[in-house]
This record gives sequence, C-alpha cells and structure tokens, in this order.
Amino acid sequence: MSERTGTNNNRFWKKRLNKRTRKKDHEKFHASIDKDTSLTLYRREGGLYLIIKKELVEYDLTIKPSEAPVINQYLKVPDPFESMLADIKIFENEIEPLNLGVQTTFGESKDINLISVKLAIGSGEDDYVTIDESDLFAMDVEPTMTGLLDFIQANDSIIGICDRIFDHEKGNIVLLEAKLRDPHIGISSIEFKILSSLHQRGLYLQKNMRYAGLQLYTIIKAESLTPELLSYLKAIDIDWEIVFLRRDLAIGDWLEVECEKSSISLKGYLASKYESLGFFDVNNITRIAIVNQLSFKIVVRMSELLNRVKFNKEELTGGSPDQDPLKKAEIIAAANLACAYHGIKVDIKIDKEIDPLEIQRFEEELIRL
Repeated sequence: MSERTGTNNNRFWKKRLNKRTRKKDHEKFHASIDKDTSLTLYRREGGLYLIIKKELVEYDLTIKPSEAPVINQYLKVPDPFESMLADIKIFENEIEPLNLGVQTTFGESKDINLISVKLAIGSGEDDYVTIDESDLFAMDVEPTMTGLLDFIQANDSIIGICDRIFDHEKGNIVLLEAKLRDPHIGISSIEFKILSSLHQRGLYLQKNMRYAGLQLYTIIKAESLTPELLSYLKAIDIDWEIVFLRRDLAIGDWLEVECEKSSISLKGYLASKYESLGFFDVNNITRIAIVNQLSFKIVVRMSELLNRVKFNKEELTGGSPDQDPLKKAEIIAAANLACAYHGIKVDIKIDKEIDPLEIQRFEEELIRL
C-alpha cells in the first residue's frame, strides 16, 4: 500500500466522506450471452428491470407493401407501410420454452395473458387471411399463451405471425405482446415481445444482408434478483452466476488497483463501503495500512471486522460513526487477525504508547465476535 503525493489532504477526502449521496442511485450494465442473446439490467430505487433480447435471424421473414397509404386515412392508429409475415416456427422453438419456463418455475396455474398477436391462416405467403386477439375479446374470451400454443400445434393452416401494432413514435413494429403479472412475491411482471425496430434496420442490412430483423424480448420487472427469478433465468438458459461473478470479480480487481495506488481512493472506498466507520477510524486504518505496507485484501478484512465492532457499539449507545473512535489497539488487533486469516506473516508496527496486552485482549474480543 503506497501513498501518492498529496494524499494527506484530509480536507479533500473528508468532503468525499461526507457525500454519502455520491453512491449510485442506479445500476445499469449490458451482457452478451451468446451470438444471438444479450441482456441489460437496470436497477434503481424500488426495483429493477431485466431486459433479455434474442435475435431471430434464423427464421424466414417476408415483407410486402401494405395498404397503409390509403387505410391510414381512416384509422386513428396508423398501420405500418409494410406487411410482415414471420415463420410460425418461432412459437415452437422460441415462445414455447419461455412459457414452459414460467410453468416450471412458478407453477402450471400461472398462464401468460396475450395482449396482442396476429396470425396468418392459409396455404402460403400469397394465400392467407389474418386473425388476432380482438376476435376473441369481442366474445368475452381472454386468450392465453398456452391456449395459443395449443391452437398453433393443432392447426397446420397457421402459416405465420404478422405485424400487429405499429408504434410510430418509438419506431417499432410489434408482432407479439404477452404479459404475466405477479408470478411470485417480489416479481411484478414478466413481459414478452416480438418486434422489429425501424431504427436498427441499417445495422441488419449491414450485418446480415437483410432488410429487417426480428427480436424476441423478455422484460422482467422485480424488486430484486430473488431465488425464484434466478430459477426462471436458469430455466430459459441464462446463467446468471457467470454474469454476476465475471462482473463482480472485475470490479473488485479494479478497486484493488486504484486503492493500492492512492490512499485517498482507499479512504473513499472504506468510508463508502463501511458506514459505521467514522472519519478518524478510516484515517487510522489507512495510516496503519500504509506504514505496514498491507495489501488491499488485508485492509478490507480489517475494515469488515472493525465495522462490525462499531455497528454493535452504535446499536447499544445510539451514537454516530464519528463518536467514540476506534482505539489504535483495536485496529492493530484487527490487522493481526486479517493477516492470519489470509496466511500472511507481518509484524505490525506498534506505537510506544500502545500496550501489547490490550492488543491481545481486543484480538480475543474480535475472535468471539
């Protein structure tokens, strides 16, 4: 642990210590699972959104000009200027596993409600007629995903899925939309969409030599990454453990590099991570770490022990982190235990006024803790 020029500027880092609000009010990251699957997690106060996208590039997609130049004169919501017909195998290969994952994880009684879908019934791309969910709503029947899948499996005349909604403001053509509300405690909803983005067409033309592409989205809204949510992700072949570990280890390695280069960074990290440690506690921990050239991992282990000590004191006295600072003997005792925990032999330098017997007594207290 080295100290760079100017790291004794306590006024500078104390400002950072007092800014507890500098903690992120949200978390957002992207992960690529395979060549066709990716996800984005967006976590904010109150919950998270997990958006999983799968490219449906392997399925046939036929696009023709639609009647929109004329019919849009009479519609409140405009139709797209093209008519889409996508391979019906999308349901069997992509939608059915998602539906099965829901029933496996949350129970067979959990059925996904269909919001919008349009099916092509006929003999081929030049000979078909469409039906959609409104034909059932008109007769007070609520369509479900399981019912739709059974209907498709039992009818060879269903040749494809068509464009159902044109969201001209967002630039999306939606072919399927379905939603499961409150599948489990802590999970608000799981939503499924098949859409084609007008804004991304240039990318598809450049990468795949196709005019347009389809994406299957799974949108999960939850309070946190509950065991049930992780179980569902596993059921749909998303290995969250690898995503989490890869990201967590990388952040930890970066933190270690920055904190071992700069004592200001180390102080800022300790103050942010361990909220029961006060200004003088962090200063003294950092000073002992620098004097004894302790590694970042040792300092973290020390701080975990000492934070627990201060937290217990606060619970008993109702004090604040800056009241009743830790004694130097306590910090040295924690350093000795942290070194022993990591199997490192270091003779911690002790100030003359510190009683070795007091250090030993604190070590015994920390071990009991």
